[in-house]
Amino acid sequence: MSKHDANLFELMRILWSGKWVIFICVTVMMSAGFIYSKFAKPEYKVSVELTFDIVPATLKTPCLRNLNCVRNFQKKKLFEALDDGWLLNRNNTLTRLTTDAKKAIDYKVELEKLNHALTISLLDEAKKELLWVEASFPGAVLSTTYARIKMFAIKEAIRDIDNGQTFLKFERFSVLEISPATPMILVLCFILGNLSGVLVILIQRALQR
Repeated sequence: MSKHDANLFELMRILWSGKWVIFICVTVMMSAGFIYSKFAKPEYKVSVELTFDIVPATLKTPCLRNLNCVRNFQKKKLFEALDDGWLLNRNNTLTRLTTDAKKAIDYKVELEKLNHALTISLLDEAKKELLWVEASFPGAVLSTTYARIKMFAIKEAIRDIDNGQTFLKFERFSVLEISPATPMILVLCFILGNLSGVLVILIQRALQR
């Protein structure tokens, strides 16, 4: 028998002699995990599917047909207005987690208010942009292609908002209760219990020497 095999056999003998220590550690850990999973507050996942309904007037000229340019600006503007905790995936679904069931429902009202405020902000920006263009470009310049495109984009944005369009359009709002993952918690507690038991046995063995 090699020295390595002898050491491994000795380690297994030591662990087997302390099997009750490991059993107790595993039992304590799994009991704690079970109690935690039963009494832990459930989380609620808030999901809001949305589309960007208005292209800001200030973007239509510099971005032209570059959709990525437009979408990046719209997302940036949205997240500047949102509080921390929201995530936006590639499918334009806003999500966040909360442990407050009532707050989860209130998010819908908050987002609708936010949408209204952003729409009004875009309308104000468009009107200011229109005044600036009219004041900055003389009649001859306004007849150029660039000036006509810019003027049309601004008026189009104002018209869209006046016709009831908003910065965002919410397709669906949902709240999903996410219970603690009891099986995963118990598996982790089982592993931690075994490791804790082994550590206790090795410490005891070291102290006895």
